[in-house]
Amino acid sequence: MLKILRAVFSLFRIRFKDCFVEGIQTDYQTMGYIAAVNGFLKAYPYVGDWDLRMDWCREKELRAAGAVRLSVTLLRVFCFVLETLVLAGILAFSFWRRRARVIKTNELPELGFVRKKILNIILED
Repeated sequence: MLKILRAVFSLFRIRFKDCFVEGIQTDYQTMGYIAAVNGFLKAYPYVGDWDLRMDWCREKELRAAGAVRLSVTLLRVFCFVLETLVLAGILAFSFWRRRARVIKTNELPELGFVRKKILNIILED
């Protein structure tokens, strides 16, 4: 599941162009943490022009401005579709093999683990 989610996020390329949030007002310790995270994020080139501006003197209104560029390439779409097809094929193959084994042995698979989980959930209430 995590692999599919990562593939969806890698499908797009996101760039920020002159983006900023100005006038962030909160207690000084939290603003310090936000400023530290802002400095950490600005060190990575894939984030682009992004800035969080604290309002230490409490004299500015909260506002945000900028543009976000989202780009998709044909190669990324092709790789995403190919990876999705491979994962779907693996899933279909495993279900097909399990179905063949159930038909051959005429025995249903053990569901004890699932039953125990359901009973634990019911007993917790």
